Amino acid sequence: MMVKSLNLENAKTVISPIVKQSIKDVVQSSPPLPPTEASLYRSVTMRASYLGQDRCDIQNAVKERARHMKEPTEQDMSALKRLVRFVKGKPRVVQKFVRQKFVPNFDIFVDSDHAGCLATRKSTTGFALMHGGHCLKTGSSTQTTIAMSSGEAELYAVVRRASEGLGLQALADDLGVSKSVRIWTDSAAAKGMISRTGAGRQRHLEVKYLWVQQACREERVAIRKVAGEKNPVDLMTKPLSGEVIGRWLKSLACDQVGRGAAVGC
Repeated sequence: MMVKSLNLENAKTVISPIVKQSIKDVVQSSPPLPPTEASLYRSVTMRASYLGQDRCDIQNAVKERARHMKEPTEQDMSALKRLVRFVKGKPRVVQKFVRQKFVPNFDIFVDSDHAGCLATRKSTTGFALMHGGHCLKTGSSTQTTIAMSSGEAELYAVVRRASEGLGLQALADDLGVSKSVRIWTDSAAAKGMISRTGAGRQRHLEVKYLWVQQACREERVAIRKVAGEKNPVDLMTKPLSGEVIGRWLKSLACDQVGRGAAVGC
């Protein structure tokens, strides 16, 4: 439907849904879309957003398109068409849920792209909620607070997902299942901020984010370190090549399926 709406039936496909912007791309002005095309942009973006709830390979790209829905420009439409051309080539992502033994933990992998938005210098948060080998939820969002360092951006990412992990833990308790919550980050700086008490030398930190320190002391949440090259959440934070996208999808128990390909059970 998105392909037809943008008249891309005969367009070539691409191997990545989003490309990294340069300062030149941000600085140069782009004409706003006429009202009819702006309405089309918003319609297709929301269709992509609905699809992106179950497709971690396009969540970052969809999030960026949604940020420009108020006053879309020709440059935004071009980026949206690239996203749709990617989906045209990879119309499906299959999630795999194989039989597994009882898993006592919810593992949440988090990552951030510090100041990834060249226009606002805001950071992007990505996460993946895993239950053993099963990927239950993924997401990508722009942080509301401008982080002063990469460690601070990672801290904000950890705190937000820790709150979701505790909510999921409470739901499991209501169902009579005891689960612990582990947050995995590749930032030693963020882990250090959470391990101590108070803001320390980081005087500019938002105090509302420090509650996670007490949660860790009370062992309601555990913060763990994961190597950057083993953190699949890169997929939801920044533009990547097609090869890297495919590799991270496999680590999240997902597979892209090209047009016309069959899916085995």
